Amino acid sequence: MVSSPTVLDSSCVLLVGTSEWLTQFKTTLNTRTDATVQRVETKSEALEVFQTDSKDCIITAYTLGETTGLDLLRGLC
Repeated sequence: MVSSPTVLDSSCVLLVGTSEWLTQFKTTLNTRTDATVQRVETKSEALEVFQTDSKDCIITAYTLGETTGLDLLRGLC
């Protein structure tokens, strides 16, 4: 059975962090959807991408080396 397109198929997703689960999640998104998925490792990289590109969804690890995912999300507001 062929699945219907979903909103995720036309979404741009930014993954932030170095956690292994993000690697697995990126692979799953790329395999199961047509979403555009980009991954960066640091808060500064994420802020740069967010300022230059439109993203529909940001998924972050809690620990980002120099800071936390919560600090990153606060910086986006």
